[in-house]
Amino acid sequence: MSKNIPNSTTPQHSTPLSSSTWRNFSTTCMICDHRHPNRLAHMVTRTTPQIIIGISWVKVRVGIYYMICVYGNELADQLAKAATRNSDIAVSFNRIPTSTLYSELKEADIQKWHTDWDKCTKAAITKEFFPNVRDRLKMNISINPNFTAMVTGHGRTRAYLHRFRLIDNATCPCNKEDQTVDHLIHQCTLLHTNRELLKENIQQSGNWPASKQELITKHLKSFLIFTNSINFDEL
Repeated sequence: MSKNIPNSTTPQHSTPLSSSTWRNFSTTCMICDHRHPNRLAHMVTRTTPQIIIGISWVKVRVGIYYMICVYGNELADQLAKAATRNSDIAVSFNRIPTSTLYSELKEADIQKWHTDWDKCTKAAITKEFFPNVRDRLKMNISINPNFTAMVTGHGRTRAYLHRFRLIDNATCPCNKEDQTVDHLIHQCTLLHTNRELLKENIQQSGNWPASKQELITKHLKSFLIFTNSINFDEL
């Protein structure tokens, strides 16, 4: 395909097409085709009528074309690899993308948060459910008062209310023992039906009893159903 090649003669000067030229193949075609409606293509052909544009196929990796199109890239790759192995080369470019900076800062914050969480001497019950900060951040949990009370041991259990002298005793209405989170999950006879459903769901893919961490990481949906079914006003 060519433009204005007089008498089908070969142009006196030619330039081998690089890979970037082929990536812009459509642009080259626009310039070669005088019927194309592109305004910029017409401007190029009008302002430089002496230029003859031709497109032809050249076998890859042959003679001078290989040297021009490929050798430079290969040499650049070799020099870049050599530079990475040379510790004596001074850093001449140390800018990093903003996205990388945010990612590294976020990772550092999460790591510090996890370290502080490990060192914390409080929130013992919550740590059993969520021992790893990173895992908790990956979860999308619909929080409600019942779930919060169960994973923290705060707010609604009789053991917690008695601790702050808001009620006279911590004993569960089932009269077995103090009403703690573990009692509600494993022992309370008033929640027998609720627990059997939880147990049945868990045993479809795991073992009962499940650890607090497993209730969150492996059986969250079933555990949410269980916690939502508890009527603390009657316990």
